[in-house]
Amino acid sequence: MRKGLFINIACLLILVGYNYIGLSYILVYVGAVSILFLFILMLINIRISELLSETNNDIPLAVLTVLLFYYIVGQVLPSNLTDNTIVSYLSNSFSEIYNVQLENEFFNIVDLKQQIAYASVSSVILLLGMVGAIVITIKQK
Repeated sequence: MRKGLFINIACLLILVGYNYIGLSYILVYVGAVSILFLFILMLINIRISELLSETNNDIPLAVLTVLLFYYIVGQVLPSNLTDNTIVSYLSNSFSEIYNVQLENEFFNIVDLKQQIAYASVSSVILLLGMVGAIVITIKQK
């Protein structure tokens, strides 16, 4: 249930017009799930030789999956990404239905255009933390 709430809040922020914060919510959630997946894999203790054996059979399936993904994304996304008519229509109808009155003062603090350096530094720090956690848990021979 909490996953749905998290994604609903992100979609609400995107519809209202705060795209960066909504996408950041989704990115943080996906990052947390991927780190959890990495730790589970490390706890299973799979040997590298087991992972490398017979992986050539999966290459055509991987290529087919990537091509299918690109085709589906190309069909769903509009060709002109700068055209925000759907998003503006949805945000206007949403604010008319629910009378959403949000103050911009709080959300302007995290604006990507003004805070790009801080976002870059924090992403590098988070990346170093992830790599450090992985390096610490790897057993040295």
